[in-house]
Amino acid sequence: MCAHSENLVCFVGQRDPRPSFGVTGPVGEPVDGPVLALINHRHFEQAYLLCNSNDSFERATQIRIECEEDPELPKVNIISVDISDIIDHSTIYRSLLIATTLLQERSKHQSPYWSVLLDPGTPQMQTAWILLVRSGAFNATLLQGIPPRFNNGIYTCREVNLSDEALPVILPPGESTGIISETTATIKKRFVEIDNKQGKIPAKSFDDMINSGDLAIRDSSTRKVFQQAWKVANYDHEHHLILGETGTGKSKLAEWIHRNGPRSDKVFHPINCATLTASTAESALFGHKKGAYTGAESDRPGALRTADGGVLFLDEIGDLNLELQARLLTILDGQSFQPMGSDESVMVDVVVIAATNKDLQEMVEKQTFRADLYARLATVPLTMPPLRDRPEDLKAIINEQLADWNLHYDNVRTISKKTLEILQLYNWPRNIRELEQALKRAFMLAPNTEVQPTDLSEEILKATGEGFNSRYPRIEIPESGLKLREILSELEKDAFRQAVERTSGNMAQAAALLGWEAPAFRKAVRERHPDLT
Repeated sequence: MCAHSENLVCFVGQRDPRPSFGVTGPVGEPVDGPVLALINHRHFEQAYLLCNSNDSFERATQIRIECEEDPELPKVNIISVDISDIIDHSTIYRSLLIATTLLQERSKHQSPYWSVLLDPGTPQMQTAWILLVRSGAFNATLLQGIPPRFNNGIYTCREVNLSDEALPVILPPGESTGIISETTATIKKRFVEIDNKQGKIPAKSFDDMINSGDLAIRDSSTRKVFQQAWKVANYDHEHHLILGETGTGKSKLAEWIHRNGPRSDKVFHPINCATLTASTAESALFGHKKGAYTGAESDRPGALRTADGGVLFLDEIGDLNLELQARLLTILDGQSFQPMGSDESVMVDVVVIAATNKDLQEMVEKQTFRADLYARLATVPLTMPPLRDRPEDLKAIINEQLADWNLHYDNVRTISKKTLEILQLYNWPRNIRELEQALKRAFMLAPNTEVQPTDLSEEILKATGEGFNSRYPRIEIPESGLKLREILSELEKDAFRQAVERTSGNMAQAAALLGWEAPAFRKAVRERHPDLT
């Protein structure tokens, strides 16, 4: 590579590698999308494509495959970015700041010129790029592609001039805002992870890594599973199986194995097998050529080629049919495969992490899951314990969710001691996912700053013996028993007395306050509590 080569960095959009419909060339041929159009027009040494979804990973993979077939095109690097909300400016800006800082640091000895293509992505993504470059946080040239239909049939691109004095000056946030310090901490942590893998600094211990992450891991049972994962993650070309109930955090464990394994700087591509239908599963995993079946209007690389060189996470693998299980096994054994509608054999290098909430051993006995595939995956099966068996994790997750809510919303919340006791008592059959939803519900509906038991769902209150809307005292029956009629009589008398006093002796208003009809209330007072009249 020359001393000052030009590198491209950009998102991958819905029109990449080519628009699926609506846009064609002069004689109806498909036209290149924004990324392919630019790299065919302007020379780049490297292209870094930023992806934040399965769809964008597949689109980027298709671009990479086409570039590998033409030596004049740049080497394509697919970069995973964590953007939870693609229309939130702050989230996008932080992710871009981290990604571009990493790119600049890792290529500083080559001193490349950087260019950013604005076209792919949401308007908020384009705005984030402009803010990043205009502030000087990323030294790059912004490019805007002009499609042929807007330029007399010829594609061209133009540089966006941000030096115009008419544009406002934008400064990067200072340390006092907390944004830079928070983002810098994330970048430094990522540098440490990469340098550990490259042997540039002494590898950190398990305790260092588990405590420096964003995982709410406090319970000894969970730490034991993560410690096993820590050990097996270092062995490349070994596949992994994660077991556990729905919502226990299996995907988090899979991401952690990837982050602490030798492929941490490569693609992590998740696929939920439960969402694949019989007609889409083969194409989703193995890819297809254009015209392979009705509706296949363009090539699709598939999950295996998308994850090539990295990690493929097959969530809910127990839902994969036997035919595809057999084909997957051949891949794990190092054999090639053919995409649908193709005569070309493809070899991939992937590590598979599989997860399921089903009993695979029972499925093997019933012959609904292949015994040889199970044996290939389950060298060291990792089982995530249910949340009900992780009391320390439960408290950590509650505190984490509370802190996140208070960080993102103006209505600051706290949790009462009684509410916390109920949350710890509940069985959480749907585990972490259910806990997170229950907390969000309570935070949204709570009328006051402190979340009370009444702000929890009736399902949780009933299951923990706090039913009856949790507004009334729970009666504990002693070993010797109790006199229920006397207790109920005293409760009634106290309620009658409060109602009469609050309404200054107005019996009709006192009755209404307690939900009684006035004649029945007067009769009850007269017969059972005459001292109140």
